[in-house]
Amino acid sequence: MLRRSPIYLIWYLIYIDDLGQKFPSFLEGFQERMLTCKNPEGSFLNDFRAHLADMYRLWDTLPANCITLSGIDFFNGYLLEQMPAIRNMQLSQAARLWPYFLRNKTGSSAAFAFMLFPQELNLDMTIYVQVIEDIVLYVNLTNDILSFYKEDLAGERNNYIYNRAHVTQKSALDALQDSIDETMDAHDRITEVLKDTAHGEDLPMDTCTFTHAFLKPLVNDRCNLTECFTSH
Repeated sequence: MLRRSPIYLIWYLIYIDDLGQKFPSFLEGFQERMLTCKNPEGSFLNDFRAHLADMYRLWDTLPANCITLSGIDFFNGYLLEQMPAIRNMQLSQAARLWPYFLRNKTGSSAAFAFMLFPQELNLDMTIYVQVIEDIVLYVNLTNDILSFYKEDLAGERNNYIYNRAHVTQKSALDALQDSIDETMDAHDRITEVLKDTAHGEDLPMDTCTFTHAFLKPLVNDRCNLTECFTSH
C-alpha cells in the first residue's frame, strides 16, 4: 500500500484533470461538501476522499494533514488555471510571485514531498521538514522543465516558464535555464540536509515516488522528450 499510494495519487490527479474539463462544478463543490459533511458529487470523488483518508494509516498525523491538504488544493489550482478570466488576464510585470503561486497549487508537490517520509522510516521530522519546501520546488520545476519542449512545440504560452519569463522580463529560454539552475540548487540542499540521516541512502525518492512522478510523462510520451533527444 505504501509504495502504491503516490502512484494512486498521480492517477487520481490525472483523472481529476480530465473530470474538470467535463464537470467543473463537481470540483468547485468538493471542498465545501467535505467541510459540510456531505458526500462529494460522483463516485470517483468519493473514492478520492477515501484515498486521502488512507494517508493517516501510513503517515503521522501532521504529514498526513499536509498530504491531504495538498491533494485538495489541486482542485483550486486546476480551477484557477482553467478560468478564462485568469488565462486571459493581463499579467503585470510586478506580479513576480504569481507564476509560482499558480504552479504550486496545480502540482500537489507538497503531498509527494511528505510522502517520501512515511511512518515506517521513523525519521525525525525536525530533519526532513527543513527541506520540504526544497523538495516541493524540485518537484514543481522539474515537471515544468520536462514539459516545456512539448508545450513550446504546441504553441502553449500559458504556463509557468512563459509566465516567469514575462514577469522577469527575460526570454523563455533564459527563464527555463533559471528554473533548471534553481532545481539543481534545491537538489543540492536536499542531499546535504539528508545525507547524514540513517536513511539518507535509502529514501523512497529514487525507488518509488520520484521515479513514477517524473518518468510517468516520459512513459506516456506526453513531453515528447524522445523526439527532443533524438533530434539534437
